[in-house]
Amino acid sequence: MDTSTDQTGCAARSWRVAVYGGIAVAVLFMAIGGAGLFQAIIAGAVSGGVLGFVLTRYLCSQTAEEPATQMSPPQPDPVPAPTAPEMSDQQVAEVTETEMTSSLVKPSKDLPGQQELSNRKGTWKYKGPNATA
Repeated sequence: MDTSTDQTGCAARSWRVAVYGGIAVAVLFMAIGGAGLFQAIIAGAVSGGVLGFVLTRYLCSQTAEEPATQMSPPQPDPVPAPTAPEMSDQQVAEVTETEMTSSLVKPSKDLPGQQELSNRKGTWKYKGPNATA
């Protein structure tokens, strides 16, 4: 049997015994205590609830403490790290030259005012409010 079925069966048996105990308390309370039907039903329900709680906590906790035998999820096989192929200096130079000549962004015609800005480069300097510092 598996653990969840044992746990469910234990709880069902405990509550069944608690219901019978509650009925017994109600009958005895009416017969010996001289209580009315409503008082006996209340006393039986309370005693049955307490008895069911206590029985499930103490009797069924032993099966819950046993470690469940569960399989661990399968672990993936380790994959070796990819290695870069060895390249000679000539191949590296060819790749670098190819990257330089073929760019993704192609220059277009000059924008309006671009020539004027390139002529004025380097002539302007920032003069802050406190030039002595």
